Amino acid sequence: MARERQTASIRRRKASEASQATGQKAKRARGRPALSRQQPEEGQFEVVGEQAEEGQFEEEEEVEVEVEEHFEEGQPEEEVHLAAASSGVGIRNGEDVPRGGPLDRGLLKSFDTHVAAAIWNREERGTLRLHSHSRHLSKWRVKSRRVQEKINNSGLGPLCSNLTYPYCNAVLVSAFVERWHPETNTFHFKFGEMGMTLDDTEQLLGLSVIGKAVHTEEEYRDPVTLLKDCLGVSETDARKALNGGKSVALSWLKKNFTTASKTDSVQRVDYCARAYLLFVLGCTLFIDKSGGKVDVSLLSLLSNLDEVGTYGWGTGCLAYLYRQLGTASRKGVKQLCGYTTLLEAWIHEHFPTLQQPQNPNYSEELPRAHRWLPRREASNVSVSHYRRMLDDLRADQVIFDPYKDRRGDVRPIAFYTGPIRGMSVVEPYLPDRVLRQFGLVQIIPGDPIAPARVETGDKKYNVVYTWTDANWTSWEYHVVPEVKRVRTKADVPWECHPDYAQWLSRYSHFTVSPDAGATEVNIDGSATDGLKLAAITQEVDKVFAEGLSPYSMREALRHISSILRPTIRGEPRTPRTTEGATYGRRTDAT
Repeated sequence: MARERQTASIRRRKASEASQATGQKAKRARGRPALSRQQPEEGQFEVVGEQAEEGQFEEEEEVEVEVEEHFEEGQPEEEVHLAAASSGVGIRNGEDVPRGGPLDRGLLKSFDTHVAAAIWNREERGTLRLHSHSRHLSKWRVKSRRVQEKINNSGLGPLCSNLTYPYCNAVLVSAFVERWHPETNTFHFKFGEMGMTLDDTEQLLGLSVIGKAVHTEEEYRDPVTLLKDCLGVSETDARKALNGGKSVALSWLKKNFTTASKTDSVQRVDYCARAYLLFVLGCTLFIDKSGGKVDVSLLSLLSNLDEVGTYGWGTGCLAYLYRQLGTASRKGVKQLCGYTTLLEAWIHEHFPTLQQPQNPNYSEELPRAHRWLPRREASNVSVSHYRRMLDDLRADQVIFDPYKDRRGDVRPIAFYTGPIRGMSVVEPYLPDRVLRQFGLVQIIPGDPIAPARVETGDKKYNVVYTWTDANWTSWEYHVVPEVKRVRTKADVPWECHPDYAQWLSRYSHFTVSPDAGATEVNIDGSATDGLKLAAITQEVDKVFAEGLSPYSMREALRHISSILRPTIRGEPRTPRTTEGATYGRRTDAT
C-alpha cells in the first residue's frame, strides 16, 4: 500500500514527569535536571570527577516536522514514534534523527557529543588507545616472606597473580565503547541493555565488593606528607619523586622498595608492602593516562595495612571503570583508562559468538577472568567489523548469566541501587537496567540517578554525583525491591516485560553503523534454522580447534543447548508478572 507524507507535531517530554505508557508531552524548564531518582540532602557533599552538554537543559519549543514514507494516514502519534524506531528514522526539532538514535533524548541526554552520533555522520574515530601497565606488573615479584604475609591480608591477592591480561584487544573494546552510555552506565543493544555489575566484578576478579567504600578523607592530604609517612622517604626525595605533581613513577617504587631482608625492621617491611600494593593498584584498578605513574593519594588507603582488606576493592574498580568508559564515549576522545581486563573478561563471558580462546588450565577455584586467553586483535579486523556484529546481535546469542552454575543464587549486594565510589570518582550503579543478567525478567527500569552537575563536550564528560557514606554502609536498604525480581523461565533467559520493547524503541539507541540493515528492536532472540545451524557448527569447530578436553566439550554443549532451547521447548511465552509490581518510573525510595 502506498505510503503518504504526513506532518506530525511533536513536543519533548519533561523528563522528570515522563510517562512512557500514556505518551504525555510537556515542555522542559531551563535548568531542571531530568530523570531524578534522588536529590542531594542537607549535610551531603559532592565529589567532582572527570568525566551533558552545554545548553543541555534549555527549554525546547514545539516544532513542526515532516516525516517521509514511514507512517500511515490516521496513525496515532505514539505509533508514529514506534514506527520510526523500527524504520530507523526519528524526529527531533524538525530534523530526522540518524538511524538507531533515540527518538526521545530524555534518557541519553549527552547523545549529541557521543561517538555514535559522529559515526552516523560518517565521522570514524578508529581504534582507541588502551592504557595498560601489565608489563610493569610482571617485573616485580615479591620474594620476602614477611612482605608477602602483609600482601596476603590485603584482599588484593588476585591482582598480584597473573590475572591481568598482558595485552588487550583494542579493536573489540573500541566497538563496545561505542555502545556505552554514561547516563545509564550500560551498553545498549537492540534487545536491551547490558553492563558490568558487582556480581560480574566479584566473579571475574575475585575481589570483594562488600566493605568500606574505596576512599578516605586522608586522600586529600599533601602528597609529600603521604610519601614521608607511608613510605618513610625524606622530604627531599619525596619532592624529587613527585616532580611538582601528585604521582610517582612505577619504576621509582620498584627501584626503592623491592628488597626487604630478614633483618629489616618491621617498619621497613611495612614500607615495602605499601609500596608494592600502591604499585599493584597503579597497574590494575586505577590505571590513568599519566604514563607509567600512580597517584600518591592511594597511599591513604594503605596507611593501616591491617585495614586494607576491609575495603570493597571490586566496587571501587567498577566505579572507576564506569567513569573512564563515560569519558571514552565522547566522540573526540581517543584513549581509555581503567582496568580493561575486567571489561574484556566480561565481554568474553557474555558474548560467545566473538570466539575468544579458553585457557585449558583454568579451574573453578580461580577468578573467572583466568578462563580466557588474551589475544591481540587481528591486523585485518576493524572496529566496523565488530560494530556490525554487535548491531546484528540477537538475544539468543548472549549468555545473560554465565555464573549461575558456579555461584548459585546472586548475592543481595548485586541488587544495591545507588552511587558507588572509587577515590574521587562517584558513579551510579543501576542493576534494574540489566535484570536478565541475574536470571530475572527485565522490566522497564527506573529513572537514572540525576547528577548534581554535568558538563559535556566532544572531549569531556564532567559529572558530579552526590555521595554519602551512610548510603553505602546501609546498602541493604537500597536494593531492587523483591516485587521487581521476577524469575525468568529456564528456557527463556532474555525474557522481559511486554512493554519493554516499546520503551526501548523510544529511549535507547540500538544500531551504531549508518549502514546497518535491521534496525528494529529484537527482544525475543528468535533466529532462523539456518542461523542456528551455523552457530552450532561454529561451536563444534571451536571444540576441535581447541582440543577435545572435557571442559571445552562441556562448554560447547552448554552453548548448543542454549541455541536449541527455543526450538525444542517452543517459542518464548508471555512473561509472568507479579501483582503489585511497578513497571515504569521508580516510585520506591532508594
